[in-house]
Amino acid sequence: MSSITKSAANTLVIFLSFERHSTVERVSFKEKRISDSGFPFYAADPSRSSSMTAKYRFNVNDRFYLCAPLCGLIHYRYGAIIAGLGEIVTLGLAVASFVNLHHTKELTALWTLLFAIGLLVGASITTCIMFYGLKSERPSFLQPQLYFLSFEIAVMIGMSILSIASMSLGIDMTSRIFSPFVNVKDMEFHFGPIWPFCIAIVAFTCAALGIWFHLTVDGAREYLLDKKYFDHQENDNLPLELKNKAEEESQRASNRA
Repeated sequence: MSSITKSAANTLVIFLSFERHSTVERVSFKEKRISDSGFPFYAADPSRSSSMTAKYRFNVNDRFYLCAPLCGLIHYRYGAIIAGLGEIVTLGLAVASFVNLHHTKELTALWTLLFAIGLLVGASITTCIMFYGLKSERPSFLQPQLYFLSFEIAVMIGMSILSIASMSLGIDMTSRIFSPFVNVKDMEFHFGPIWPFCIAIVAFTCAALGIWFHLTVDGAREYLLDKKYFDHQENDNLPLELKNKAEEESQRASNRA
């Protein structure tokens, strides 16, 4: 009986030793894998986080801040500038098209043209505010641009849904829906019976551009927020270190006395 107990004890010791060895190997492999992937290896050991965090330095040219909507070719700061200019150019082309359709062919109503001009003016104002925010590194100045882009995206998606839905509701309903905006008979004459579908395609394309612009500007805002956070953290750490050093020196002086 004693030999059986001794054999079982030896087996248990061998098993525990093997389990401990495999656990150490797994932790070491996890640390190496995390370190190779670019993340700090102290993620596998939280006790090392304080020492490694102190060594981190914010880099404005980090790959993380390359503009993903532009395939990572340029920084988010320059991507936001391109997005703002692209929005103004797109709305400018839309206004020019509405002016041509209104004055030459009288296809669009006057207030439709005025609404397009209002969008162009609003986009110009919010883009100028965004440019100032990028130059002064104030992320809050990018919020008006994001709000205005969200409004434009909502308008374009609503217009596309309305255009597609009107085609399934019949000609009479299409005339009732679009008569305040365009001359329905002339639209059918120039663009054919599926002209609401053409409007839907244009609206969906503009909505996709708006989403692309929104992602780019939001990435620039996130970059400015990160930069502001780390700059503020570095400015706060210096007085705190000096304060701790002064407290240590005073404590040593009191101990000597």
